Amino acid sequence: MPEKAALEPFLAEFEFNIIDQKDATALEKAFFIDASGKLTGKVNGTHCLVTAVKL
Repeated sequence: MPEKAALEPFLAEFEFNIIDQKDATALEKAFFIDASGKLTGKVNGTHCLVTAVKL
């Protein structure tokens, strides 16, 4: 994930460390796959979620 390389130094300035990052594809797999494995929704390709902790 190339964005992670740019995000890590930015968050480090504020003393945060990334513990998880999900892009649109990972979000779809986590939240929009039904029990049969079918994709039931889409996430805009520009969205991602980052979890970070204060050092």
